[in-house]
Amino acid sequence: MDQPTPQSVRVQDGSTESFWDLEGRGLTGDGTVPGISAHLDGTEDARVFTPQLHSRLQAEGAMLHHVRGLLGSLDQPSPKDLRSAAPVWFSYRGEDVYLTDDRVTVELSAESHFSESQLPVVEATVVLHNRSTGQTPVRRTVTVAQQRQTLDLGTLPAGTYEMHVSGDERTVPLSDVLVVAEVPDEQEQESG
Repeated sequence: MDQPTPQSVRVQDGSTESFWDLEGRGLTGDGTVPGISAHLDGTEDARVFTPQLHSRLQAEGAMLHHVRGLLGSLDQPSPKDLRSAAPVWFSYRGEDVYLTDDRVTVELSAESHFSESQLPVVEATVVLHNRSTGQTPVRRTVTVAQQRQTLDLGTLPAGTYEMHVSGDERTVPLSDVLVVAEVPDEQEQESG
């Protein structure tokens, strides 16, 4: 079923006249609403397809869910918003898995909108917490520069660890998870 809609209107001498086009050119709409009303200018790439006719969109569950998500996300802060609210945030590079005979090393830097002369270093606390045992084998205060630096956290027993990096009120804290896996002995490798 097609539900064409007039695409334009002309008001002249106190009367209104509807047209199916604008100066001989159709404005493409969705069969019900002219294109100019169906999407905002510049949002053509952000359109959503739904198989329902326009007149049924207000009752289409998938569309309602999509619109609810869009509207709900309008007030959500983005990482960019959070970073602009704090002058310093930490940047981290590390492996996801280490072996028990490896030294756990990570790279850490302090990112900022300030130049190095305005904010040369930041004091931070690095904590590694073993999720299984509840122990905290590493708690270290370090000075973090804007240039990436390597931090040696030593060897650790097998387990899953939460790593937290935090600083004073100017900083945005950082968290990650890493795993330290047991190195199988040679007999286990040969029999497996």
